[in-house]
Amino acid sequence: MMSELNEGNFLIIDVRSFDEFNSGHIRGAIPLPYAEITADLMEKIADPNTVILVYCQRGRRSAIGAQKIADLGFTNVYDFGGLDDWPFDLETNVPTTSEGLNQLFFQWATTESGFVASQVMRAFQVNIAGFIEALTDAEPFVREQVLMLIGAAFAEARVNNPTLYVDYIATLEFAETLNLSAGQRRVLGFIRANVVHASR
Repeated sequence: MMSELNEGNFLIIDVRSFDEFNSGHIRGAIPLPYAEITADLMEKIADPNTVILVYCQRGRRSAIGAQKIADLGFTNVYDFGGLDDWPFDLETNVPTTSEGLNQLFFQWATTESGFVASQVMRAFQVNIAGFIEALTDAEPFVREQVLMLIGAAFAEARVNNPTLYVDYIATLEFAETLNLSAGQRRVLGFIRANVVHASR
């Protein structure tokens, strides 16, 4: 196990609730509440020999989650205990890194779609430069889904919340003034195109 950990060949699963995950989690972890663990979801994120570290807040849910994963045929599952004993800093889930976007869209796969949309737009407004950089580096599927969400959020705000819509537009116009790389400017163009298309 130690050689695999040293090489980074492992998966960290946070089996707490999504709210707990977003309040602070171990860097690189993906959220999967222990009650939501199924064979279908596990097959999407790991093969049977992947080293899997499972944690929660105090250790009770991680023990249940680790056992559920092992019962599905995964052979290298370890109960990592609780965050109460974790001595290092935690990350919060404002998705301004490609890793953060990937984590967020794993939540979407487990039906938290409304929350995903709100977090995407929160990141869009809080740190547009970091958000564009994250979107540039994200997996193509994740990028496509984020772009659709942004377009839908603009369209909804335009109809139901004009003040918010003005704020969104101001953020987009501010992004045009940033010193962006060619790839980031291309992503910004995609954002604008989705906004225009969705707002028709």
